[in-house]
Amino acid sequence: MSFNRCSHEEVAANRRKYLASHGLGLENGAAPDLVHGKRVQRVYRADAGKGMLDPLTRIPATDAIITNEPGLILTTTHADCAPIYYYDPEHKAIGLAHAGWRGILAGIAHEVVSQMHFEFGTDAQKLHVSIGPTISMQHYEISYDIADMFQKRFGTHVITTLNGNPHLDL
Repeated sequence: MSFNRCSHEEVAANRRKYLASHGLGLENGAAPDLVHGKRVQRVYRADAGKGMLDPLTRIPATDAIITNEPGLILTTTHADCAPIYYYDPEHKAIGLAHAGWRGILAGIAHEVVSQMHFEFGTDAQKLHVSIGPTISMQHYEISYDIADMFQKRFGTHVITTLNGNPHLDL
């Protein structure tokens, strides 16, 4: 199986087409930089449009963005990494994280919940969280040192050995 990497122009065109199908424009969205860390940034109406056309304007040095601004659309791009969606119906707040193996080990999923609590008063027990599609374990071969880090942090169930090599279930 082979995948082609999309150019920035193709990503912008896809975003434009998708948003237009919902009566929205690129000026309604914001996109993070995606650095494979755990930094969460709150975004405001003034951030609308950042990163939607030009990658140099993305929300800098961050992998997750949160907001309670009505009409502000949070976007990311993904290949192997998982998108994690957060919704706080009580405080009308949302979040979106780009979670790869580095971010997961760093604790990005928990960091978003913590930041939403800090910024909006989000109660983790009332938060709705969904994990989008990611690379399958069968295709995600990793090194033994990364497998060891995941097993120490999350337990042995996240690693499977296939053909003698460790594979990660994000």
